[in-house]
Amino acid sequence: MKKILPIILSTFILSFLFFMTPSMTYASSSGHGKADTKGLISQPTGDPSIGYPQIAIRTNAEPNPLDFDQYANEADSIADRYPEGDTVGRSKAVENYLLKKIDSGSLGHVWIILFKSSKPGDYVSYSYWYGSAYVSNDNPKKPGAYDPADREFRFQKNIKLPQNITVSKIENEIIPPLLEQSTVIGKLLGIPEDIPGNGTFTPLTTCSWFCGNLWNSINSSQNQVNFTSPFSNAEEHAKKWGMPFLTKFDGFANPGALAKFLNQ
Repeated sequence: MKKILPIILSTFILSFLFFMTPSMTYASSSGHGKADTKGLISQPTGDPSIGYPQIAIRTNAEPNPLDFDQYANEADSIADRYPEGDTVGRSKAVENYLLKKIDSGSLGHVWIILFKSSKPGDYVSYSYWYGSAYVSNDNPKKPGAYDPADREFRFQKNIKLPQNITVSKIENEIIPPLLEQSTVIGKLLGIPEDIPGNGTFTPLTTCSWFCGNLWNSINSSQNQVNFTSPFSNAEEHAKKWGMPFLTKFDGFANPGALAKFLNQ
């Protein structure tokens, strides 16, 4: 598994975000729960055969990783509408284009459910939403905004929660650094926090980025997931877009990449 690469100043913090995680772990959609005619599964209390507490990373995406090279080429064309030295204009135009694509809903969604027990409603939900960033039924900064346990999914990885992990550790030790990292990325892109202290949703820090990093931070190496698509010629694109901090970035988080990994 590739580790995060430290980069001076802006790249220092970006390094925590660039999560290149080709895992060898096999995962698939759950065989439990009721599937509808579209292949979506509803499993509101998890999988009793695994035991509790258990944790699941879920996606409703098709197993088709995003071809980010295609997006990057289109972003090049958009950037070229601005003078070569207008890094602000170029970066803002590319950012708006990518956000529009990501927020279209066509890419799917990723979220995590931690089932404390088999009792209906006894769970915690974690994800990142456009316009809100961090959402959870345990998050007072955005009350009422979260992905419920009965939300239908297409693929999931569902395992027993590691013994050294608690809800308190997740919410007080693991999640805060991710929120801070996304906020720094947002500042580099000129995107303000969605809600003060709640992180920033950006083209780089999406639901896939947040949940993929959160899952891999919680679980051991044999249970890691891969959630990125390759980003070729990053240095060339970064220069054209007026985003030099992207030169070390060679993966782009997206639900389709996670879905493909879970469908192996």
